[in-house]
Amino acid sequence: MNTLPALAATHHYALILSDSLEEISVEAELANPTVLQAPLAHEGDLIEAHTCDGAPLAFGSRQLSSRKVRCIRYRSKLRRFDERVDPDSALNTRPGQWLWLPELGADDRVQLTLKLPDGMQAFLPWKRREGTFEVLPSPGSGESIALFGNLHKGQIDLPGATLPLTYAGPPEHLSKVRTWLARAAGDVWQVAQRFPNPDATILVIDVPGRSGEPVPFGHVIRDGGETIRFFVQAESSLESLTSDWTATHEFAHLLMPYVNARWVSEGFASYYQVVLLTRRGVYSETEGWRRLVQAFASARNLKDPPSPMQSDSRAFWDVRMLIYWSGAALALMGDVALRAETNGTLSLDTSMAELSACCLPAARSRRPRALFEQLDMLTESNVMSRLFESYAHARGLPPVESLYEPLGIRIDGDRLELDDNAPLAHVRRQIMQRPSNSEKIRFPAATDRSLRSLP
Repeated sequence: MNTLPALAATHHYALILSDSLEEISVEAELANPTVLQAPLAHEGDLIEAHTCDGAPLAFGSRQLSSRKVRCIRYRSKLRRFDERVDPDSALNTRPGQWLWLPELGADDRVQLTLKLPDGMQAFLPWKRREGTFEVLPSPGSGESIALFGNLHKGQIDLPGATLPLTYAGPPEHLSKVRTWLARAAGDVWQVAQRFPNPDATILVIDVPGRSGEPVPFGHVIRDGGETIRFFVQAESSLESLTSDWTATHEFAHLLMPYVNARWVSEGFASYYQVVLLTRRGVYSETEGWRRLVQAFASARNLKDPPSPMQSDSRAFWDVRMLIYWSGAALALMGDVALRAETNGTLSLDTSMAELSACCLPAARSRRPRALFEQLDMLTESNVMSRLFESYAHARGLPPVESLYEPLGIRIDGDRLELDDNAPLAHVRRQIMQRPSNSEKIRFPAATDRSLRSLP
């Protein structure tokens, strides 16, 4: 007997935040009777919960009642979880602690409305849709976050994409922050002539005095939607922000779906951080290659290295250079092979462009082998699969140094020189040059007048 596919379900939630920011009230109307779960909830978080007709519901094992319900009302405490966020500026919470949701199928949706105390702003990691927020299935690579408090809103405008920006910090730095992020997002837009997720959200948190770096930390959270979060020393100059690699690296993660192997996701982002900053002119061509060669040498020097596929099983700090640069080595080897074998018709950029057009953003994670096979399928080649089969399970860094001589990269001690007479010198130059058919993006000036506030 044939089974009909399940119809997509849309669930409706209304959230009300208390004036004290200590609790949140929720009413959920579900498309069908179901059990609700909150993966980070503690028993003490739930103040009260009952069905909409008044029947009490019990908490147990991250599950709200063992019986299926259609409509519920509950109140939950809000827990602060990140001490890096100034408590006088905003409350930083995880929705997984207080948002009880049904399990979502591939086409299911949760639509939320939010009522805030007067004068307060919120950052929520989900798609904004005409006054509502929409929760979609996601790969869950990290727990999503939400902020409530004294926040400032802006947006990054790219062709075909408007990225909402939320900033927790002194408002006088917002325009500078926006300019910095627009340039980094523009780097990644150039790869495929589109931003890989036009619904991604950006969260920037000012952490003055935390380190000497302009951008101490950034990461991508794919749980609930794709959020790129940065901790920034916003008093840093615009020049120091725009020449920092962190934002370009994090945006480059979005060129791929979430891959459940860090060496792939971090490696490709590490490769593109150098290539894209060189294309923008932050690094000279020589400096770009010097940075790649130096990073590969550090990864090569790892004692008793695992294979890339085994690297996640070792302590991160022991193998971090292999995690960040083994995938970058395969990215470079693949980029060179694609360009050389097709006389420049194909490249890693074209692979990323095809992947972006067909399959991003992605609601499900990918295994490394499947991703490399998909890249080849999209470009009708076998380059990436061939590299994966040869080196993903081989100990240590892939033999990227074999490319240096044909590319015209000469190393003499600490000196690096480029030889334009080498057989693949043209490929070397192509990699670090912005494609000739690439559309130029007008970056915003760092003035408050350039800001467009979101409602």
